[in-house]
Amino acid sequence: MPTDTNYDAGQPVAGLGKTESEISVVRQRSNQSSEQRPFIPEPVTFDYIGVGQIRNEISGQESRRQSGFKSQSKSRHPIPFAEVKGDSSFAVSDSLLFNVLPLEILTMVIDFLPIEVLEVLASVSRDCYILARTRLFEKLDLGSHPAGLDILGYLHKQTFESRSRMNTLYLGNCVRRLTVSTLSRRWSLHTVINVYLPKVLNVIQYGLPNLDSLKWSQPVTLTASAWQILLESPIRRLKLYNILINASTFDQLRGLPPAAGRSLEELHIGWDVEPKRGVLFCYNCAIELLIRCAPKLTTLVWHGSSYSPARYGGELRKAGPLTPMFNLRSLALNGVYIQTPEDIAALMGPTKTSKLAHLSLNQVNEAVIRRLRLLGRLPMLQSFVWGQDSYTAPLCVDFLSQNPQIEFLSLKYCPKSLIDDVVLPLLATDFRRLRSLELRYDRYDNSSSTLSDAALTRISQLISLTQLHVEIGPPTPTYGLATWMLDHDKIRACVEQLPKLKTLALSGDTYDPHNTGLRFVQENYYYRSFTHGTNGWESHDRSPSFESTHLERMLKQGNEYVSIRNQSGPKLDFVYCGQIPMRVETGSAGCSAVPATNGRDSLTQFLRKTFRTGNALNPSE
Repeated sequence: MPTDTNYDAGQPVAGLGKTESEISVVRQRSNQSSEQRPFIPEPVTFDYIGVGQIRNEISGQESRRQSGFKSQSKSRHPIPFAEVKGDSSFAVSDSLLFNVLPLEILTMVIDFLPIEVLEVLASVSRDCYILARTRLFEKLDLGSHPAGLDILGYLHKQTFESRSRMNTLYLGNCVRRLTVSTLSRRWSLHTVINVYLPKVLNVIQYGLPNLDSLKWSQPVTLTASAWQILLESPIRRLKLYNILINASTFDQLRGLPPAAGRSLEELHIGWDVEPKRGVLFCYNCAIELLIRCAPKLTTLVWHGSSYSPARYGGELRKAGPLTPMFNLRSLALNGVYIQTPEDIAALMGPTKTSKLAHLSLNQVNEAVIRRLRLLGRLPMLQSFVWGQDSYTAPLCVDFLSQNPQIEFLSLKYCPKSLIDDVVLPLLATDFRRLRSLELRYDRYDNSSSTLSDAALTRISQLISLTQLHVEIGPPTPTYGLATWMLDHDKIRACVEQLPKLKTLALSGDTYDPHNTGLRFVQENYYYRSFTHGTNGWESHDRSPSFESTHLERMLKQGNEYVSIRNQSGPKLDFVYCGQIPMRVETGSAGCSAVPATNGRDSLTQFLRKTFRTGNALNPSE
């Protein structure tokens, strides 16, 4: 076995072993020569502008409740072993595994190994150690990792040691996706600004040669040097969230070299808006970024403020016209108020040459909607998400009628009359390739309290559907009283007519287990217990007895759905009702519905990713 001073076959993988961590402890060796540093990185500084807002953002992110249910998505392949090892000699390896299986097969096999197996594999030999690292450290989240600063310090130390950079065990070669998220509140603001962030930028600039994707969600005001490092890196996918924008940010961006940002193919913009004054700053900076990355950009996700910059005055400043994005395949605008017709035309492009496959419009200004009506047929469009106010809903019908090739459709805030009388008949008649449908009725429409028989009949005619989500009224009690008194027998009769359906999600539903027929009981189902006490209706407050009984009710309904079978077995793989996600599993007693979480879950993130982000078009995301 080849020897290496930095490798110990009995030591677990760095940062994930059950004993001494390689990341947090760097062994001191007496026979080790003094470390050579070929260069010292230029200092990257951050200022304290918006300190109060940074503190508020950190507190808000930690208090935000996350959904307990996550969708299963296929990750990107790790860096090929040959690139990490840095040489082409594989004729003789220190592991029998490499002499039996080709590298192409090993690269595919490693994707299916759990972390526990990778830890064991890493202790076999030096080559196995490197192979395991390519998967374990493919993705790093420096903020959420318990030893985030230790990992960063370890990477920073290795980056500026010439001996470590030439070593095939260099950790930075393995990192392909990096998330810079908020450190715990136990770290001082001084540590974040003067230690954490400068080291992050140094490592990105010099130590991650294979970095492909960066997600930045640490609240901070970036300086000119920080912007230059981010935009001149070879990163192809950049997600910027919680970046604080002020008056100097636009000048910093415009002062960067012309080539900065040219490598970007995917851009997510979701930075923070300072009250009133920051709206126009954000728009100017976003347009400047888009001008830089327009030639290669294929995906744009832009979260705005839903406010018109003209409302607060100010000057619209641009470095130049926004050129048409001929390679754009995915466009998502959320709360964006686009200022000029030229910018709208550049984003949405000419119809004949448009490559748009996914289009999502959520709370955008009316000028964008008018542009939508002029687009007509987009030949490559597969996914369309509509999230406008209810009074604008009729404007999307003309667009839908010209694009019957759509496979994924999500409609939000639509009046019941429009969906039942116009949209569903249109879908049942012309949309033969529709695979995913999400209908979210306008929660303020008093008539939207049930799913009509006519609507169910139209849905049952969409025989190409593989997934369906219907939401009537508030999706969870957090947003108000539930109003949809769901009839599962009618839903099951509809599902029986859909031969390809695999996923069924129902939101906003409520129940009356004692058949009282009282609307008060139905609307307060998730709020009140059904035992009359001395103080009248008592709040169960998610009491264990209520939750246990409710879970049993929903599992009973879930098993009724499982009983709907086709030639290959149970038709459905996933059922969501009563705020209980259920998977269909096969055991010794046959197929049954089992809860996918420990209790009720709003499934906010899961439903968004499944029905509204176009993930089906990009399964690797």
